[in-house]
Amino acid sequence: MKGNQPYIVFKHTDIDRTHIHIVSTCVGIDGKKILDDYDHPRSMAICWDLEQKYNL
Repeated sequence: MKGNQPYIVFKHTDIDRTHIHIVSTCVGIDGKKILDDYDHPRSMAICWDLEQKYNL
């Protein structure tokens, strides 16, 4: 189900800089664990894209 995983992005400034958090689920609609291999590199790539797109 690549590409269909729900997520939400929070942007806030609770410290001296603006930053975001990406929150998602790790359980698929079938009740099985979604593979999380390479989650960190993938989330960092998403962060980079968002930073570029929104000039963060």
